[in-house]
Amino acid sequence: MAIDSLPPNARLQHVLTVEVEAAEAEALLLDSMAVRAPPSGGWHDPAHAPALAAYAAAVAFESSCAIARVQLVAWPCREYILDNGQFRTMISAHLGLLPPILQPLVGKPIRALRADGNGWRELGLVDCRATNLQAACFTGDASYTPRHDAFRDRVYAELRRAGFTAMRECSHVVLAGMSAGLRALLDVATDASKACRDAARAAYPSSGASEEERTARALAAAAATRQAVDAGLSAARVEHAITHMRGIRPDIVANDTMNASARMLLEAKTAALCPSNYGTRFAANGDTWMEARARKAVVERDMAAKKLDDVVFPNVQPPPMATQLQNLGGVSAIVVGAFCEHNDQVHSLVNLLAAKAGPGAETETGLDNKSAVAFEKHRIRLRMAAGAWRDYHESIHARLPFVHSCTADAAVQEDLRRADERQERAARNLVQSFTFGAPGVGGGHRHARRGRPSAREFLLSRAAVA
Repeated sequence: MAIDSLPPNARLQHVLTVEVEAAEAEALLLDSMAVRAPPSGGWHDPAHAPALAAYAAAVAFESSCAIARVQLVAWPCREYILDNGQFRTMISAHLGLLPPILQPLVGKPIRALRADGNGWRELGLVDCRATNLQAACFTGDASYTPRHDAFRDRVYAELRRAGFTAMRECSHVVLAGMSAGLRALLDVATDASKACRDAARAAYPSSGASEEERTARALAAAAATRQAVDAGLSAARVEHAITHMRGIRPDIVANDTMNASARMLLEAKTAALCPSNYGTRFAANGDTWMEARARKAVVERDMAAKKLDDVVFPNVQPPPMATQLQNLGGVSAIVVGAFCEHNDQVHSLVNLLAAKAGPGAETETGLDNKSAVAFEKHRIRLRMAAGAWRDYHESIHARLPFVHSCTADAAVQEDLRRADERQERAARNLVQSFTFGAPGVGGGHRHARRGRPSAREFLLSRAAVA
């Protein structure tokens, strides 16, 4: 091929190798799709460890999305950088391998305190990819909530950055169109739900609540339940309403300031590598793993609204809650998976936000509109990816105390100590960015500390000079 025969702006290496690379990628995909999951009943069985390891690698390869893998080429600035531990976790996940911090824990017992504080739950031994540890339901920082909330807040921040008006955990938007009588009935059910939930949390021995506080919360829950009964709900219906009350609380409600009719109700979900999320390669309709989880999340939210209608408004037609959700446009699910892959709804949202931010970037950078939109899309992906990988790494750290291992304790404690030092280094980098006008990327904590003041000491010295 003559060089002068290339199309304008073509890269010679790309033109020469694109067919070979495409053929190799297709062969890799076919090999990956030939890998089968271990039996669901023996997913964590050591005898099926080779099958689970192969399947995890295949799933990681097939799941990788434009957001998850953009971190591989992220410029090491303060906004997008991962520290060493987070970077090792990201690379391991990209390859479907076990993160280094979990490698010494394979075969060790997983134990968690029971919800009532009486005894321990035995959750088996850590399997070869720690899927049972990462998918187990724990309390506090080791629950699903921190990763879910961080994902929700990240999407919320991007919406606000692009000029949307957005709100989190807001049930009042859904209730706004209901009549006063129906709203009053739902309000007393909501109050009973919150009071009973607070009383149940205070009753746990691990809550640290005093006996007086537990008694006060129990009395408040009983009073709220009586008020709901007096409003026309039976005690059984109040109990069912408490169970399904989350059906009226979208994770995010967003409105386009330029188009008042464009409204989004978003339900955020996270997924771990386990048989229920990844055990079936393709759903009956051809959905990928994250699309299947998103479809299930929408069904769950619709069913919660329907059950709430059946319990609180059994004789009201059309059903108020289901009708209100549909009038608002229905609920869409945004999902981040076990390998920080995102479902199609998130990618569509990134495209929308980049298009809205394009004119501003065009003015800021001097690029044409198409290049400015592409630039904004890349920046949004970088922010989403960095946050997702950090959250994934921190969720692993939060679960380490539930693995009982004598041989791995030293490594775990060392890694937790480094987590504290990362926070101190981040504070020092922030000081550097404001002092020298450039974002600091830090370095090893040993030579960073040698002969230099801490971030707090540096700020105090600056204040004294000023």
